[in-house]
Amino acid sequence: MDLKSIIGIAHVGLLCLSVDAVGAVLAINPTKDNTIYRESPENSNGLGPGIFVGNNANSDQATRRALIAFDVSSIPAGSVINSVSLQLYLGQENTGKPPLAVTMHALTVDWGQGTSATGGPISGGGGGTPATTGDATWDRRFYDVTPWTTAGGDFTAAASASALVGAEGSFYSWSSALLSSNVQAWVDQTAPNYGWLLRGDETVARTAKRFDSGESATPNQRPLLTINYTVPEPAGLAILACTAVIGLRRRRWDCGAIA
Repeated sequence: MDLKSIIGIAHVGLLCLSVDAVGAVLAINPTKDNTIYRESPENSNGLGPGIFVGNNANSDQATRRALIAFDVSSIPAGSVINSVSLQLYLGQENTGKPPLAVTMHALTVDWGQGTSATGGPISGGGGGTPATTGDATWDRRFYDVTPWTTAGGDFTAAASASALVGAEGSFYSWSSALLSSNVQAWVDQTAPNYGWLLRGDETVARTAKRFDSGESATPNQRPLLTINYTVPEPAGLAILACTAVIGLRRRRWDCGAIA
C-alpha cells in the first residue's frame, strides 16, 4: 500500500470519528400548568390564562405558587443535555417593587391540572376558582383525594434556577447547569419527570406576578422550554459504516495496483 492509500484510510477514519454525534434543539410548550393558593387551599387555576407566584397585595400569607411540566420523551435515550432554558412572559406584577427573584424547584411527586378557571381572561384571576377533579391545590396534588406530603407542594429545597423578574410586558428566562441536570435525569429515566414549582418572593406582601400560561390567548407568550442536546450515533452502525468505506477504498486501490 502506498503513502497515498495510507493517507486516504486515515482521512476516512477521521471522518468516521467526526460524525459520532448530532446536535438538536427541542422547543416545547407545557403539557400542564397550574397555580395553588395558600389562603384558598381548595382553589386552583387549571385552565386560566395565567400562572402566579409571590404574595398578593393583602397579606404576606396570601401566597401563590405555579406548577409547570413539559413532555421531553421525544428526546432519544442516551442523549446528552447541553443546555436548558425556560422562557416566561410577565403579563402583570404588583407595582412599586424592584426586580425580585423567581426560583424554579424540581417537583418530587406528580400533580394535576383540571378544568378550574375556565371562561377567558377574567375568570380565576389571581385568586383562582374552586378546584375541579384532578386539579392541584395548596393542600392536594390531585383534588380532592391525594394530598401533598407538605401543604404547598413537594419539591426540592435547592432551586434549579433563579432569575430576577422586574417590569411587566417582558420575557424572562431561567437557565442553569442544575436545570440541565433535571432534564438529563428525566431523559435517562433516573428520576421521574414531574416538572417544576415556581416561587416568587414570599416574605412580604405585594410581590405577586402573573406569567402567561399554556392557555394564553397569545401563542408566542406561552411558556417555552428550549433544550439543546446531542444525540450519539449508534456505535455499532458507525463502526460498520466506516469499515465498509475503508474496505471499499482498499479494494479500489488494490485493483488499481493490479492493473
